[in-house]
Amino acid sequence: MCVNQASDTDAMMHYSQLTKEELDKILDTNLDDFGLNSHITGVLDTIGIYNMRGLLYATEDQLLQLRGFNTKTLERVRLFLRSKGFY
Repeated sequence: MCVNQASDTDAMMHYSQLTKEELDKILDTNLDDFGLNSHITGVLDTIGIYNMRGLLYATEDQLLQLRGFNTKTLERVRLFLRSKGFY
């Protein structure tokens, strides 16, 4: 998520021991499979964000413009990403 301008390269720093294929598999995994809150995934679905890669590319401003997405929701996303080693 671009809250901290994260990218696949930044994520690789946290997952440096993985092969590109393994990392791609993680980045392409559906957010539901990571256990992200269903309200959040529902809101993200409305703009086509279904996986970790899409979430990492989303900007804070994009997310905050979504109906049903506020600063509290953004903080939950940050905590989620932090728990997965991406933020």
